[in-house]
Amino acid sequence: MVALSLSPAALPQAPRPEKAAALKMDLRDLLIGHIVWARAMVIASRMGDRTEARVAEVRTIRNARALG
Repeated sequence: MVALSLSPAALPQAPRPEKAAALKMDLRDLLIGHIVWARAMVIASRMGDRTEARVAEVRTIRNARALG
């Protein structure tokens, strides 16, 4: 039989509601931004505006990478 000794630092920490709420809001903002830029890309593409479509595409990809 082996006895385990855990230090307080090794024990899981209680969730912090303020950090969870901040993370949720940050992820929400990233998702909304992704939707906005993806929509802008589609509209610019359909309108034949290649410059705006490229700008929106770059922003969509940057936002998707931020989402993980």
